[in-house]
Amino acid sequence: MIVRKWLENQCNGKYWKDYLKTYGYSEIAIYGAGELGRYLVMELQSSEIKVIVYVDRNANELNEVLHIPVITLDEFISIFGNKVDALIVTATSADREVLREIACRVPDLPVMSLRDMIFEM
Repeated sequence: MIVRKWLENQCNGKYWKDYLKTYGYSEIAIYGAGELGRYLVMELQSSEIKVIVYVDRNANELNEVLHIPVITLDEFISIFGNKVDALIVTATSADREVLREIACRVPDLPVMSLRDMIFEM
């Protein structure tokens, strides 16, 4: 469902780089180094939007994906919590839970669900 809507958006000329630029985001982090997180990085590679880091529960096993470091949520909060413009949660199975946790721990950081954003575009 999400990938289909993503492709539909692209066919209609709606791209992540433009959406993120509208909100003034130039450096982001992505929660979830799985399929959707990787697709997002691949789409943004040819843009001025820079993906600084992935945040993932399996960071110790992944280390790096598409030349981008993968770290735990605790590491992200201590290192990058105030150094990125936004965090996009691509882990759809747990996005509401993750959104709440991050919003409590880093209240000044915009945290958004890819699922919600893709239908807003």
